[in-house]
Amino acid sequence: MMTRTLAMTGIALLGLACASGGAARQPEPVAIEVRGVVIDAETDAPAAGVLVRLVEADLGARSDGAGAFQLRGHARPGRYVLTATLLGYTPQQRPIRIGRAGTVNVGTLKVRPSVIHLDDLIVPDCMRFEQPPTDTAPGASVRAERDSAGTFWMVCRPPRH
Repeated sequence: MMTRTLAMTGIALLGLACASGGAARQPEPVAIEVRGVVIDAETDAPAAGVLVRLVEADLGARSDGAGAFQLRGHARPGRYVLTATLLGYTPQQRPIRIGRAGTVNVGTLKVRPSVIHLDDLIVPDCMRFEQPPTDTAPGASVRAERDSAGTFWMVCRPPRH
């Protein structure tokens, strides 16, 4: 008798799970806006042109001349990773949470300049310079050197505004 009661209870619970879809329902996507400012960690100057993305939500935007960015779109409430990337800087990541209100101000993201290593296959001898090229943006600095192993590398810094 006890076995039959347990079996009937199990079948009833299984029927309820199947009727409800068997899984918790995902929240519906909400309109979201993620905004903030990107600055150079060494100079505290605004970092323009930084690609800021919420990869999981397939949203992205570039920072403007003041370093400001704004991502708009739709996503489900939850946890996401905000990424900030720009050639010549170490990529940055920040976890964020999007709620039902959908608006998140992440404040200031700091990106750090990094060295770009180029090998001989990418930069052949004919492209090496004794001095920085004359078509470099005004105010930018470019430093090119060869290390003890013979690897050519270059560091570029955007102009300061």
